[in-house]
Amino acid sequence: MKQLNTFVPLEEITSTFLNSAQDATLTARAALPTSGNDLVAMTRSPDGVVFSYPTGVAAGHMVEIDCSLDWHDRLIRGIYQDATGATKVPGGAADNAFNAAALQSMFFGYTGHGGYGDAMGAQVSIGNPPVSSAGASWFVHGDGATNQVYLYVDFLAATPKGLWLYNNTGGTIYPVVWVECTGRTGKRS
Repeated sequence: MKQLNTFVPLEEITSTFLNSAQDATLTARAALPTSGNDLVAMTRSPDGVVFSYPTGVAAGHMVEIDCSLDWHDRLIRGIYQDATGATKVPGGAADNAFNAAALQSMFFGYTGHGGYGDAMGAQVSIGNPPVSSAGASWFVHGDGATNQVYLYVDFLAATPKGLWLYNNTGGTIYPVVWVECTGRTGKRS
C-alpha cells in the first residue's frame, strides 16, 4: 500500500484524514453497472484469512478454516500448500523446508449456499465429502494438483457459516491456506 502521509510524534490526526484513508484502502467492489456486470449487488467487505494446521488433517476428515464471518455467496481466491509434515509448517522444527515442501496451488471459485455431503442434502461429515450439485451444493478445489482438497461453506452450521477444508486425498495433509473473499454477491442470499 502507498503511504498517504508521514506523521511526527504527537501530531493530531484529523477525522478527514482517517476518512480519506478508508477511501484509499484496497478493496474489491462490483464494477459499475454500465459495464454489464451481473454482480452489482455485491457488498463491499472483502476479507482474508491465513490458516495453518500443523497436527494434520486425516484422509476423509475436515477442519474449519474460519468462522469469523458468513462465507456463503462469495467469490474466493487463494493459495493452498501441503507442508507435507508437522515440522515443516511455519514455526515447526524444520520450517526452513516449508518453501520446498510441496507445490503451491492457486484457486478461485464461488461458495454459493454452501456444500452438502451428498445429493440428498446431508451435512458434510467424516468420509462424506462435499458434492457439487447445480443450484444446491458448491465447493472449490483448493488443491489444483489432485483436486481432492475441497473448500466449502458448512451449509447446515449455525450462523455464521464458516469456511471448511475437506481432505479427500487418501492421506494426511498439513494445510497452509491463504484465502481472500469478496463481499457477498447477492446471488444466493
